[in-house]
Amino acid sequence: MKSDVLNKPYIVEDGYPFIIVPLLLAVAAGYFINAYAVVPLLLLAAYFTYFFRNPSRTMPTDDHLLVSPADGTVVGVEEVEEDAYLNQKCRKIIIFLSIFDAHVNRAPLPGTI
Repeated sequence: MKSDVLNKPYIVEDGYPFIIVPLLLAVAAGYFINAYAVVPLLLLAAYFTYFFRNPSRTMPTDDHLLVSPADGTVVGVEEVEEDAYLNQKCRKIIIFLSIFDAHVNRAPLPGTI
């Protein structure tokens, strides 16, 4: 197995506003209100940091393998008629992401678009 060697940030870029806003509000609350008002805002910022994390993955070297595109639990595999792109029957895999899973989607196989 080879490791995921791309230089990816640990936090998904779209998550920064969700992290920075509660931190700024925590500073304002600490200054204008009191230290107790800071705690919920810091917890919220910590949760968003956890939610928008982008952990490294070890990818298999066999190009014939598919890997899961997301963390989570597979809740369904269905045969569907795909009309938009392939115009044929396909398998749809449904993955449920809880609030504790990393909400990052990856390519299930190598390729170029």
